[in-house]
Amino acid sequence: MNRQRKKVKNVRNVSQSENEMTLKGGSKKQRRVKKAPKRVLLGLLCLLVAAGVTFGLGMWTSRYPDALNMGTAYNMGNMQQMNISSTSCQTGNGTSANIPTASLQAPQTAVSIDEFTLTAQSAHLPFMSKGQADAWTFNGTSPGPTLRVRQGDLVIVHLVNHLSVGVTIHWHGVAVPNSADGVAGVTQDATKPGQSYTYRFLAKDPGTYWYHSHQESFEETGKGLYGMLVVELAKPLTHDAVDTALALHTWNSTLAFNMSMGTQSFHARPGQWVRLRIVNTDNTAHLLTLVGAPFLVAALDGHDLNGPTPLTAVPVSIDAGQRYDLRFQMPKLGPVALLPANDNGQYQTAPRLLIGQERDFPSSLV
Repeated sequence: MNRQRKKVKNVRNVSQSENEMTLKGGSKKQRRVKKAPKRVLLGLLCLLVAAGVTFGLGMWTSRYPDALNMGTAYNMGNMQQMNISSTSCQTGNGTSANIPTASLQAPQTAVSIDEFTLTAQSAHLPFMSKGQADAWTFNGTSPGPTLRVRQGDLVIVHLVNHLSVGVTIHWHGVAVPNSADGVAGVTQDATKPGQSYTYRFLAKDPGTYWYHSHQESFEETGKGLYGMLVVELAKPLTHDAVDTALALHTWNSTLAFNMSMGTQSFHARPGQWVRLRIVNTDNTAHLLTLVGAPFLVAALDGHDLNGPTPLTAVPVSIDAGQRYDLRFQMPKLGPVALLPANDNGQYQTAPRLLIGQERDFPSSLV
């Protein structure tokens, strides 16, 4: 009997121990389950912090410098091969032919020289309300003066800064020497308030171009620091009786042709050929069309098109910074109108440009 009781006690003790171990094991599993989400969250937090640090460092190291020492663009391991007193520099591998420094600048003189002064200054434009902030302009207008030169001329432009911010001039689409490219922090330092800078370049390629500030380009161009440059052929192949430049720009969500948000006009007689040089200074595309006569897209971005097809009231899309040359012959009767169109191809009544004879202007084309 005593042996049986001892066995029963031993069995109970064993069962009790197993139950206690089971309960302890269960509690440990519950603790592990509770800790698991915390560990996952902690791991995700660490990953986010690491990603943020990496992104921040990438943004900092990839930003444009305030100024750039152009000498660092070369392989400086060849310093012993370079003659610092010479007037030439070598390419990075030190084996190519020397590049004269004079080739990186325009010549100081030429047979024909076109010289201009562009003064960056604030101005209250005609369409602005009394309380509206002044525009930033070249010579008090926006667009600034249209600079007309002939192919092969030496162009000299003096920039004078009367604004409270730094300014440069970038010659959009024009092949210029490095010193005249006008990219702040890369090819020059921004021209500070009260300072001046002179740009020199040869007008090699004929066509329609434009200029704008390239210091904080989006803001300064948007506030009015832009204008047009026309390089005429040394020996013109065609004759246009009327040749005019037109800049598209949005002011407070309203599109303007040059400085007009309404209707503007100029005269042309029946049979005369007219060239409209158009640039889109905005960051968004615009649709335009001509009504009243067939027209040709004669050039795109300063380059003549070969055998363009006549178009009639077809909307053309002018992208950001793009230039179009439209040519047409004046009809016998009625004016020709340049109109913007919306995304559905519907013509808008403003702004618009009327070309023709004075007696035709009261008539409506839209």
